[in-house]
Amino acid sequence: MDKKLEKILILASDFISVNVAFVTYFWIRTESGLFTILASPDIVFASTAVYLFWLVIFTIAGLYRTWFASSRFDELTLVLKTTFFGVLFLFFLIFIDDYAAGVSDANRMLIFIYFFLMLGFVSAGRLLIRKFQRNLLLKGIGRRNAAIVGFNSRGHNIHNMIDTYKALGLDVKAYICLKEENFGKEHNGVPAVDNYNNIEKVVNDYKIKEIIIALEKQEHDVMIGIISKSDDLNVGLKLVPDLYDVIS
Repeated sequence: MDKKLEKILILASDFISVNVAFVTYFWIRTESGLFTILASPDIVFASTAVYLFWLVIFTIAGLYRTWFASSRFDELTLVLKTTFFGVLFLFFLIFIDDYAAGVSDANRMLIFIYFFLMLGFVSAGRLLIRKFQRNLLLKGIGRRNAAIVGFNSRGHNIHNMIDTYKALGLDVKAYICLKEENFGKEHNGVPAVDNYNNIEKVVNDYKIKEIIIALEKQEHDVMIGIISKSDDLNVGLKLVPDLYDVIS
């Protein structure tokens, strides 16, 4: 899935989730008849302000970064932490406002109902988006071509894992070598096509969107050069440990 489309879907999901959570809380707080009402704010103004608050908080927390930067568990953990601290911040804002106005409202603790509503709706929305995205990747929609830098055991191992875990959305199309003796060799039907000095040519020829760096320890001195050459190519860079973390 295109990264822009992914972010649009996530933003739309959060917009719906945040507003549904607030409207549900607003109804419980003011319309259910279960609690004493001291004041009933305008719901349109309040929901707009609350959504903008969460948009800023989620952006600062990194919840709109690209999807494979973290696992679903990590993403939901971040949602939990961000929601908790965001609600805590809102609680203190309400407390300070009540104190300044000389109002004593025992019902302000009900904002923690809002915490559970926010956590539930936002998490559910994001899980649905991720499931939809995963299904598209498994069907071959939105996949990205990848090249592995390093025709070695590390590169072969990560290639095998990428072929096994199709939901990563990566298709290895080429190996980029450090040694000319490996030119023309293949692994899983994927050839070693060129030297890392010609990385731009490989990216253009094979329409590469992700470059995976799988160098041996003694080869790490060339990593900076590879990163520098990839800087202007509009491709993603991954180190082998990053992908091991995603898979696990």
